[in-house]
Amino acid sequence: MAEKLGISYRSWQGLEGGRNVPSGETLLQFKEIGINPGWVLTGLGPKLVNDFPRAENTETAVINPSIYKAIKKVLLETNSAFGIRLSDEARDDEAARWYNQLVAMATGNTDEGKLRSLMPALQYDINEAVKSAAAEPGSGKRSAS
Repeated sequence: MAEKLGISYRSWQGLEGGRNVPSGETLLQFKEIGINPGWVLTGLGPKLVNDFPRAENTETAVINPSIYKAIKKVLLETNSAFGIRLSDEARDDEAARWYNQLVAMATGNTDEGKLRSLMPALQYDINEAVKSAAAEPGSGKRSAS
């Protein structure tokens, strides 16, 4: 085993006897030969890397760029109308949150036509949320100056 890991026999004895802790490089070598580094360190979880449970659905969600941009535009216009200015990062976070809300409204259907048909309802929800945030003192929103 020491040879497979690229360490000396004495180092291997120290690891096996619990006198040494494996280095990061040694842990990577464990992974390379199919042994779970987490199991080596803690004894918890599957011993072998291939024993990790696999996800049933491995589809990657894809964000529709034109819908995402439309949501960002609605956020910019609505926040501006209420005198609220968001940083680009905060607006991106809000757009992602509202995009997920839109997909939920479409019961997971990401067809562009379906999402566009629900945009008026989403705009209403955004307007109500921004109106509420503008009315709450200390909500963290800054008025545009």
